[in-house]
Amino acid sequence: MFTHYIFDFDGTLFDSYPHTTRAFLNMLSEFGKSAPWEAVNRSLRISFGQAYRDFQLSREEIDRFLVLAHELDTLPEVAPYPGAKEFISDLVAMGKKCHIYTHRENRTLYAYLDRYDMTNLFTLFVTENDGFPLKPAPDALLSMMARGGFSADTACMIGDREIDVLAGKNAGMKGCLFDEDHVNPPTAADFTVHNFAELRKLFIEGELI
Repeated sequence: MFTHYIFDFDGTLFDSYPHTTRAFLNMLSEFGKSAPWEAVNRSLRISFGQAYRDFQLSREEIDRFLVLAHELDTLPEVAPYPGAKEFISDLVAMGKKCHIYTHRENRTLYAYLDRYDMTNLFTLFVTENDGFPLKPAPDALLSMMARGGFSADTACMIGDREIDVLAGKNAGMKGCLFDEDHVNPPTAADFTVHNFAELRKLFIEGELI
């Protein structure tokens, strides 16, 4: 269906929300605060910025959360979703190009990809270190298309948040929402899937979900 697939990382390729939610709760505890797991998880799934606003974090609290969230060897482990590596591998075997556009920084991104032998499956990367305006701004994707020599009509942006979808749409691409929790929110996405089995049906087997 497409020749280029751009993936968000957290909550799309890798299930990192248990880790980041625990890091957020640990940070709150250090500052003498508390919050329900579900409320924190829900805010983080919209965006980190949304969580900062929802819980009225100070700069000191934000900085401490980011330190905890970027620790590599704490539990729960950050791991690929079931079927993620196989799906990406099969796309690459079909001659497709897969890329990553994430707000995560380089150190932990490559550490997790290397841990699961997935780094070489992706061609282009845009991370926090590149300094682009945050999603849903299209700047990072426009730069990726220029570097990779492909056009918007050949690409699809896949992510678990509406800002991922909108970044793709703002760059002229199709957008696919990865709705793991079956929230079924209002979305501008052209496609909505709930797991990698459905992504396989849609983009490899050509079945409409």
